[in-house]
Amino acid sequence: MRASSLPVDPSFREDRLAGVAGWTDEQLDDTLAPLHEATRRAHLREMTNRRPVVEALWPYPIEVIRDAVEALVSEVNRMDTQLRSPFGVLVARARGGLSQRRPVGTQRATAPQVEQDDEARSWVRAAVHGLSEVDVTALDAFIAREIGGLVRMPEAMKQAMRLEYYEPWRASSAPL
Repeated sequence: MRASSLPVDPSFREDRLAGVAGWTDEQLDDTLAPLHEATRRAHLREMTNRRPVVEALWPYPIEVIRDAVEALVSEVNRMDTQLRSPFGVLVARARGGLSQRRPVGTQRATAPQVEQDDEARSWVRAAVHGLSEVDVTALDAFIAREIGGLVRMPEAMKQAMRLEYYEPWRASSAPL
């Protein structure tokens, strides 16, 4: 369920707030989607009222919101998380002031998402398939650091994550 499909108070002018903030409803939905998914996967309290979330976030540029969401997703994905209501935490942090900069050491190692052609994808598939058990373990550890901790996932999802993170891992660790 997309966040915008939640019931909205007709007197609330979300589009007005979003216009002032410089982002659209769709951009906010896309930015919050990873937190929705992580929250659902961890069986935590999902967002039930969009209005306070939008009201708390409207002063911030979408990049700052994205960084805050990524930090929360990392917290939700930790096996020992104490969070119960990630969206409540997001609202509280936004009201307290979100950091305008990503903390040092948390910059992504992943390259910007670029649509790869079939030849590049098949090369990555072949490279990942040919990894030794030691290298697969190292790649999995790299992925865990990138997403904020170990997450239980089906084997197909692990393999998809390996394909996505193979090139940044290779560039950062030069395993071959």
